[in-house]
Amino acid sequence: MVDIRACSADPGLSLADLQTTVRQNEEIGGQLVAMGNSDGKTILNLDVDLDPPDKPATLVRGASGPAGSTLICQGTVFVAGTTLAVSAFRGA
Repeated sequence: MVDIRACSADPGLSLADLQTTVRQNEEIGGQLVAMGNSDGKTILNLDVDLDPPDKPATLVRGASGPAGSTLICQGTVFVAGTTLAVSAFRGA
């Protein structure tokens, strides 16, 4: 059974600050597997059965990630107080 931990992020965070929040949460345990929004906050879901990743997640607007990276998940999250389609990638 997969053990998922949901954590929320302030809706006013910039994309860079949201990425920092994702990376900090991955360092304490688990890997980002999904993201979205609920009740006016960004929700990050981490699989705590997985060890912290060797390479941190990179968040980008839209669906195009850095060359050589692998898509982790996509979702509509809050960035600077408004909803935005964001994708998370992990380097190769």
